[in-house]
Amino acid sequence: MRPSFSQVGNPPRSTVSGFTILELLAAMAVLALLVVMVAQITSSASATVSRSRKHMDADSQARAIFDRVATDIGKMVKRGDVDCIVKGSNCDAPNNPPAMPGNDAMFFFSEAPGYSSTLTSTQKSPVTLVGYRINEAATASAPAYALERLASAIPWETGTGGNGVAFLTRASAASAPAPGSTIATGWGNSVGTIGGNYKDGSSTDFQAIGEGVFRFEYCYLLKDGTFSNTPFIVPHTTARGMQDVSAIVVAFAILDSTSRKIAPDLKKLSDALPDALFASPSTLMAEAWKNAIASPGFASSVGIPQLAAGQVRVYQRFFYLNNKDTL
Repeated sequence: MRPSFSQVGNPPRSTVSGFTILELLAAMAVLALLVVMVAQITSSASATVSRSRKHMDADSQARAIFDRVATDIGKMVKRGDVDCIVKGSNCDAPNNPPAMPGNDAMFFFSEAPGYSSTLTSTQKSPVTLVGYRINEAATASAPAYALERLASAIPWETGTGGNGVAFLTRASAASAPAPGSTIATGWGNSVGTIGGNYKDGSSTDFQAIGEGVFRFEYCYLLKDGTFSNTPFIVPHTTARGMQDVSAIVVAFAILDSTSRKIAPDLKKLSDALPDALFASPSTLMAEAWKNAIASPGFASSVGIPQLAAGQVRVYQRFFYLNNKDTL
């Protein structure tokens, strides 16, 4: 018998499944959409963190400034026969300087710590010439439009120009104890000139304490309950040791360093925040500034991007005086 052979055909081909072009395009579209969504979420989170960091930095800077101002004003020498340069009135001349348009400056004597590169510890008196101003020019240690503080130690002995503590008594037409006894004349290098609203002093004792502060303004809460740009109540005409002042109201505005890079004209931005004017007694600097910043077209009117305008932070605080020892 011959063996039988079964006919074996070609094995069946295996069926291979794959993606069509439409399926690949749909998958790529979904992937692209997910990537865009993740990028937007990441960008939004990064922007939120950046804004929060800027706000926290501004808040931290403001707290440090307010603490320093509180110490200086709290230790202010508020005697009626001691000189000062304040907004609306010098202690020795009525309404001189005037209202100080734009950024304000103030100079007064305080028992806060002072600095000197030449005086020894035994030469220093407990009195310091303190001042605050906005320096509109850039320096080696600070950018343009930064808040600076002056803390110049005063010696016991009389120095050149009558800068010793013995000559703190203000000079007047009726009684001038010594030449150069007023801040404006004896410390001209520090406080500058009246033509510059006493903001052009060149003393090396100035130190930047608010590099982000581009606007500085203050006014007075008088003892009759009104706010004023002059530190006295009629019929008084001079500050007289701030005896008519219940509190000094200080306000300033901060713009972070990143936003400053896209805000080329800080002077225009500073000038757009109004001075302390009291057409409405209830509107102080901080409220007026916030209203100005929130007004339509503010960013374009001062020539800065809306993003930078939205980063301006405004702060204000009352510093109450204890005038029981005022003479």
